[in-house]
Amino acid sequence: MKIRYVIYLIAFAIALPGAIYWRFQCNCTVEEGRPAPLTRSALTNHEPVPVPVTEELLGDRVLEDYASASSNGKSDIRLLHGFVSNALTLSKQADPRHYATNEDLVELLLGKNGGNQEPLLTEASTALNEAGQLIDRWESPILVHIQQAGVIALRSAGPDRTPYTDDDIEWPRG
Repeated sequence: MKIRYVIYLIAFAIALPGAIYWRFQCNCTVEEGRPAPLTRSALTNHEPVPVPVTEELLGDRVLEDYASASSNGKSDIRLLHGFVSNALTLSKQADPRHYATNEDLVELLLGKNGGNQEPLLTEASTALNEAGQLIDRWESPILVHIQQAGVIALRSAGPDRTPYTDDDIEWPRG
């Protein structure tokens, strides 16, 4: 059984360089809506090639029920906190200054600042408003409180849309 895997690995190792060579040498036409293939000059330029975000990302899938009719304010803030906490774990080198405010946190989630250069969320996310802020179900900006590096608390202003009143929802509590 191990021999079969070794054979597959050898076949893959032989086929991969040929496939890469063919991909960069052929004069393939670019299909409508697809990016052009990278050229040798683009590969040796050492400049980052911008990747347009046109498809749904992991964060969009995780937050698809955020502020929906099937959830409530408490479950929303817990879901958002879980997503943000996991994003901060993935971005281990992120300095707390990179997510100290709502807007900074969104930039980090969009892959635009800090150690995380991969976007985890699109700008079309239901958790964002037009100003680029994380919002609650009442469309108020979420308040971000750094507890320590990599650990934050999120606060929703609640139905009255006024922060630091009795109807606020905070996660984790306390």
